[in-house]
Amino acid sequence: MTQTILVILAIAAGMSIAIQASINAMMGQLAHNTFLSLTIAFTISALFSALALWGFSERTSITFFSLPWYFWLIAAIFTCFGVGTMYFLIPKLGVGQVMAYALAGQLIGAMIINHFGFLGNTAIALNSYRLIGACFLIAGVFLINMGARQ
Repeated sequence: MTQTILVILAIAAGMSIAIQASINAMMGQLAHNTFLSLTIAFTISALFSALALWGFSERTSITFFSLPWYFWLIAAIFTCFGVGTMYFLIPKLGVGQVMAYALAGQLIGAMIINHFGFLGNTAIALNSYRLIGACFLIAGVFLINMGARQ
């Protein structure tokens, strides 16, 4: 795939996260229970993922069973915390504000992970360009959120 197609897919994935988070936050409000919405969304997602896995069963099942159990546990904890917290916050702050803060947190976390090469990622040292970019990103997040308050 060309770089342009990959960038478009990444943007579409980001947009889908904003849409699904908004829908699930609304469902949590209507059900008066954020965790019920989270559980139903994860259950249906697991079913769709299982169907996709079934299509690639032999190659991926070997990988699944060869990974340590604690990888799955840690991934599940971070997924539940991240998604569940967003479902909880969206009705209180609005999807734009939550997504802006979440994006800032994701990029700051990613820069730290890359700098140290954590979790099997390629080490990419922090430099002045990356730090200036992070500062602009954080400034942009605060400007977006200040505009939402007026």
